[in-house]
Amino acid sequence: MFIDTLKQIKSESKINGFITPVYNGLNISNIGSLILENFEIQNNFEKLTITQILKVPKKKKVIFFLIDAFGFNLLSFAREKVLLESFEEIIKNGIFTVLTSTFPSTTATALPSIYTISEPGTHGVLGYRFYTREFGNLINPLFQKLSVNKNCPIKYDEDWLIPIKTIFEILNENNIPNYSIVRSDYLTSTFDKAVYRGTKELGYLTLSDLYNKIVELLKLDTIFINAYWWSIDALSHHYGPYSQVVISEIKFLDYFLRLLLEKIDNDTLLIISADHGQIDTSNGKVIKLKEEKDSENILLPVSDVRAPYIYTNGKLQKAFFEKFDNITALTKEDALNLGLFGNTISFEERIGDYIILFKDNSYVDFISEESELNLLGKHGNLTEDEMVVPLILYYK
Repeated sequence: MFIDTLKQIKSESKINGFITPVYNGLNISNIGSLILENFEIQNNFEKLTITQILKVPKKKKVIFFLIDAFGFNLLSFAREKVLLESFEEIIKNGIFTVLTSTFPSTTATALPSIYTISEPGTHGVLGYRFYTREFGNLINPLFQKLSVNKNCPIKYDEDWLIPIKTIFEILNENNIPNYSIVRSDYLTSTFDKAVYRGTKELGYLTLSDLYNKIVELLKLDTIFINAYWWSIDALSHHYGPYSQVVISEIKFLDYFLRLLLEKIDNDTLLIISADHGQIDTSNGKVIKLKEEKDSENILLPVSDVRAPYIYTNGKLQKAFFEKFDNITALTKEDALNLGLFGNTISFEERIGDYIILFKDNSYVDFISEESELNLLGKHGNLTEDEMVVPLILYYK
């Protein structure tokens, strides 16, 4: 059953032509409240709108399958191109709706929001790169390094990166066993340890490995299983999100889902969603800010190439950006008043003086490694492709 919340999401957008996060019920940061409610854990987190419309039965086992970069528009496109029998089954017999991602729409920000059930302004991981007073520099939280230089590793504690409680710690306090199954090579990263703090982590090598680990855990009487899959994001970056390679990968995921559905019993709730989508930037215009007049007033460009934060020396005027027809520039105050990071902001210094939003599939090259510029799919901005993700709830 499809419940179309996209019209509501668009009507609540606070910037014309963009999709802004709807943190009060239509956002990925609200998924955790459903999980806690399922296990009868009282909480004051923002509730999913869908749970106010329909009653979702409580189950002893919950599988949360998070597919990186699996945007709603991508799923819709794939359903038109190939037969996805398993997705069609759970969409028909389950609950299917759409949510917004965070701002910026990137894994580094989205995952902490999902697993702390909070807005970005609360947990503080405000992008793929952000400035920190503690290091006096830009850091890349995913790869635990300074700026984009892979040769400058830094050390920080997981509690510093995400200073608030995770959903796994809340589940532990209520004696609910929980496991997170992630790529094996992610297990050693501080970002991974911060995001999944409190859970028991298991690493996998392939999709079949992930499947077998889920099946084994389903033998437990009560459990929350958090499973993360990465390939759609990687392939979308490399080939473009609407490429045949990505559609083929979704078809393989559909088969994985077919096997998983055979193992799901009446005591299990399956939740499928994504952290963000992607937009095809293969023909996107590269905005070279450093070649523009007055660009010497830019001190630090930060975050993602699709939604950079601009730090200045105080002399750069908003008019600098207004000469670009495809750019909407926000001041820090604009962004805070619009609630792009939520109702509160605990790390205001991590934002910058201006935020650039692209109306199309353009991006900046000021802060990027060459390899990042060459990616055919990107995300981070507020377009529908990047911001709108599916939410599927399935149970027997």
